[in-house]
Amino acid sequence: MVLFFFFFKQKTAYEMLRSLVGSEMCIRDSSVALVAVPSGCISESHQISGVQVTERLVVARHCFQFPGTLAGQLYEERARQLQQIEGTLRQVAAQLDLEAQLREPEAGIVGQLHWLEKRGDVRQLKERLKDVLDGWYQHLERLDSMAKIYPLLHFKYNGIAFRPSCAKSHEGLAGVPTNMQHYKVLYTAPDQPGSGSLNHLDSYDVLTVGAPAAHCFGYKVDEPAAALCSESKDMEDLVQIERDFASLRRADVCHCQAIGIAAACVQLAAEKCLDLKNWPLLRVQVQHGLLVHWNGMLSTVGDETSMISDMVEASDWMAHIRVLWRCGPSIEGIQVAFDPAQGTAATPLLQVSLPSDQLPVWIQSVIQESAPARVRVALFSVGVNEKATVARCCGQLELEREINDQGLEVMRGAVQCTGGLDGELSRLESVVAEGLTKDMRILTAGAELAQARGSVQLCSCKSAKDRTSMFVTLTAATLASSDPDTCRGLAEQLRVRGVRIQNCKMNTGVAQYAFNCFQRMHLPPELRPPRCVGGCRHS
Repeated sequence: MVLFFFFFKQKTAYEMLRSLVGSEMCIRDSSVALVAVPSGCISESHQISGVQVTERLVVARHCFQFPGTLAGQLYEERARQLQQIEGTLRQVAAQLDLEAQLREPEAGIVGQLHWLEKRGDVRQLKERLKDVLDGWYQHLERLDSMAKIYPLLHFKYNGIAFRPSCAKSHEGLAGVPTNMQHYKVLYTAPDQPGSGSLNHLDSYDVLTVGAPAAHCFGYKVDEPAAALCSESKDMEDLVQIERDFASLRRADVCHCQAIGIAAACVQLAAEKCLDLKNWPLLRVQVQHGLLVHWNGMLSTVGDETSMISDMVEASDWMAHIRVLWRCGPSIEGIQVAFDPAQGTAATPLLQVSLPSDQLPVWIQSVIQESAPARVRVALFSVGVNEKATVARCCGQLELEREINDQGLEVMRGAVQCTGGLDGELSRLESVVAEGLTKDMRILTAGAELAQARGSVQLCSCKSAKDRTSMFVTLTAATLASSDPDTCRGLAEQLRVRGVRIQNCKMNTGVAQYAFNCFQRMHLPPELRPPRCVGGCRHS
């Protein structure tokens, strides 16, 4: 009789050396992972119907350091969890050995064949058990590498590098936000010769970032095999551990990306308040929390379904982040810090230091007396590509409607804190209630309300490269002019000769948006790129 032996790794989580692991984790020498942006900023100017429009695209800060810090926290927590479940896994293994002994037949060829059949089940269960434990150790190694390497990349690239869409599945960069950039548009009318302070209608600021998702694990959400609990109730513990781990490792990756996004949002909010000297808005953010309006353009069918789930996980977790505002030395400017000692991996604390010499005395008092306030995220999702057409035909729109209803509730609460803006809120409520497919009014009405309130705006698609570019250029053109012809003309200029097409070239090497003719046809008309830059696929 052939004996089958199963051995656990003898090391425990606390005995693991905190060291770099295999070559798939070493990203410092990766030729496809990082792209340095010359001078860190791209700028283009356009003029149409007397309106001067200047675009700027800057790689957002905090892409590496904060995800690395959170990964270090997660490493410690997951190591403790692994130590706790190792006992349970060993008990399951012992139970499997006992079942194998009880099933062994005494005699007879029929009995021996029956034993071999059952023994195959035991072998499969043991292999699955080993895979669960190996998966935990691999995840710990991934978190450890992220915690060690990301701070080095932060100093090496000094904030002028980004993670292009071609590196989404790179395990070593799993926790880095994809293409996180600050897209800024300045407007100058003929009677305003470029000087003077700006108000919120004179500029458009939005962070564009690829939707937080665990691309390194593929598009499908991991599910344990149902056969594990088909015969033995003792296997339920193993099934639950496997299910929890599959959910946990995806969440860890999404949370690391989300902390970088949240830090960039805080940085942008602080910069806007100081640039515009909008002290009432700063007081609202300090006392009531930062409001982030997040537009997503993923579809609820196909491989993007699990990406939406990951994006929802990231946005829900961001709502647990606390922000503490303080006044600091003027020479340091705006500083955003993440101190692991002041929070946990589940409720991180971001600290913002503002230069005191740029603040009125009364707002300094408000800041110094304030307590940490949570980030509020209003997420909206509208599928706009050909997969959204399939979702409409199949009736798979419930997730999208649920997300939009929840986002609307967050916006309602934010408006109640500040008052006013009833007209903008009513328009958003009306279009969300209709619940139409590919209804761009949900995204544009939400962006209009966020712009009027001075909220931080986020926009995402799969890589923040193609669909995102179409939407932010549409919004920028709409803010520049209420005339439909002028708006269309400016949107076309921005898409053909603006900074967003340069972003595509940095990603793929080709100045083309990644739409083929079929995909372009299924986009909403206002999001279709000019044929000269969007008629073929290079992604």
